Amino acid sequence: MLVQRCCGRGAPVGEGEAGYHPVMVDDSDPMDMVIRGYDRLARRWDQWADEVDPPLRDRYVDWLEDRLDLGSSVLELGSGTGRPVAERLASRYRYLGLDVSTEMVTVARRNVRAGRFLVGDMRCVDLPVGQFDGVIAFYSIIHVPRSDHPALLRSIHGWLRPGGYLVACLSSEDLAAGVDEDWLGVGPMYWSGYDADTNLRMLVAAGFEEIHAEVVHQMEGEDEVRFLWCTARRPVSVPAMPG
Repeated sequence: MLVQRCCGRGAPVGEGEAGYHPVMVDDSDPMDMVIRGYDRLARRWDQWADEVDPPLRDRYVDWLEDRLDLGSSVLELGSGTGRPVAERLASRYRYLGLDVSTEMVTVARRNVRAGRFLVGDMRCVDLPVGQFDGVIAFYSIIHVPRSDHPALLRSIHGWLRPGGYLVACLSSEDLAAGVDEDWLGVGPMYWSGYDADTNLRMLVAAGFEEIHAEVVHQMEGEDEVRFLWCTARRPVSVPAMPG
């Protein structure tokens, strides 16, 4: 089994996955607390996540499916337990899920036999350029240090085929680094992100077009949260430079 040493954690990337390569990076990283937290949550994550209201993941997956052909290639960043996204998509599309949590991937492989799942960090996994017709990132980029967001969005743009789509939720408020010391009873959890306007500018700078976004209020139990839910497209072709 290939092992990826990525951002402070050794993680199995998968067996026989041609085109996916390990990358060496610095060990000091707040993502360690994200990994530990989601490892501990894996067995009870779905029960909590299913109660988030309104359930926007289904709405945005509907949007993406309306634009994909049967058999298209889809990447999910932060695939969790495989539910509900991989469960919906893996039987109709060539689906690949990536998650930093080994325990989440273990559960996902059991839940969704038709999907492929890898353990790794979205910032430093080496994916083929122009491979995917759609990329999904729900509640995942918000756990990545925001200094890495511009480069990550450029990577996502590069992983998409020309004309491919991104559906994602991003932060809606300026938060350099936030930690809940005992999130959902599993210990510390980390978040980071920019305000909505900055996120939209970063999408444009990364090369996306046809960007549509909305800040939506949701309830997580008794807590109200707000995220920027957005869709965007990699241009079909690069405009010619003026002579």
